[in-house]
Amino acid sequence: MTTRREKLRQATVEEIKSIAWDLLGQNQTVTIHSITRQMGMTAPAFYTYFKNREALMAQLVEDALDAFYSALTAPFSSKEKKNTATIIFTTFIRYRQWAVANPSAFSLFAGQPVSGLGTDNGAQAELADRGYKLFFNLFDRAEKAGGLILPKADFPTDYSKMLAAVKERLALDAGVDLIHHVIQVTGLVHGLISMELSHRFTGMIENPELLFASQLSDILGRTGLINKMLRANPGKDELACAVSETMKRHNIRIKNE
Repeated sequence: MTTRREKLRQATVEEIKSIAWDLLGQNQTVTIHSITRQMGMTAPAFYTYFKNREALMAQLVEDALDAFYSALTAPFSSKEKKNTATIIFTTFIRYRQWAVANPSAFSLFAGQPVSGLGTDNGAQAELADRGYKLFFNLFDRAEKAGGLILPKADFPTDYSKMLAAVKERLALDAGVDLIHHVIQVTGLVHGLISMELSHRFTGMIENPELLFASQLSDILGRTGLINKMLRANPGKDELACAVSETMKRHNIRIKNE
């Protein structure tokens, strides 16, 4: 049973993190002074909750990674569950939607490294690997079901070794061809989202959401995944049909419609 003191402590921890998130959302630097000033707390009192600023930032990164993964793995509809290709497309749509809705949280683990935090944090690495494995396993399932056609590639020796290291680290069943493809797709996804969040499309792209869906459809379509999405409802143009229906489900609209 949680004691009153433990509840009060947790409430204070959450308040500290909430203020830190507000500061990040305002593009301000998170400092112990800025937090304690808002809370009417002394610096020594802060250290009873977090060892230092780095410990606070590490917790924020872990919280962000956990929330991100939860968004990607939220329950799918019964119709979506029947088709791995649709799950893959939808998961990437969720990827972008979460990032756009939570830019500060996304930038903590997907943007510039946080000052004072190393890359060897075991908890963060485990949470990050969980997200990577999600996509590798989804694509692997699609390939095993015959819904993913990958061109055979002859990779340079050093690159093949690097892909093999990824396979070993994440304990994947997938082959290096598939690992290469997933890295390629996630790299495109991350790049488009990063450009959108940094306002690189301003004045050039009126609808980043549509651009994202179109680019994603294109790269997935090259391997036959999109054609598997709505095989039950084929049209004259299966790619256009599949993308259109999926976009409608996620309220992605073309302005001229």
